[in-house]
Amino acid sequence: YLTKQQTADLIQRMVPELAARQATKLAEFTALCQTAFAAREITLPFSARQYIPIAKMAVAFLDMKRAIQYNFINSLDEKDASAVTGFVNSVW
Repeated sequence: YLTKQQTADLIQRMVPELAARQATKLAEFTALCQTAFAAREITLPFSARQYIPIAKMAVAFLDMKRAIQYNFINSLDEKDASAVTGFVNSVW
């Protein structure tokens, strides 16, 4: 996995319209999801395939939580969705 800073930098390069603070928070959220996946606490991985589209949706929606809900949480089972929602609430 990339470090949080590397992830934030990648997000900023791919979605320059996203505020730097939001890119940093999305990188922090990404690290939480990746740690939970590695520990088998959630069953779906979270990678650039999720966080780049989420960053783009957040710019369009002006709402990061809504973008995460549509792009990732809605695809999770109830247990995983609960855990990931907790990550969202801890970061935002």
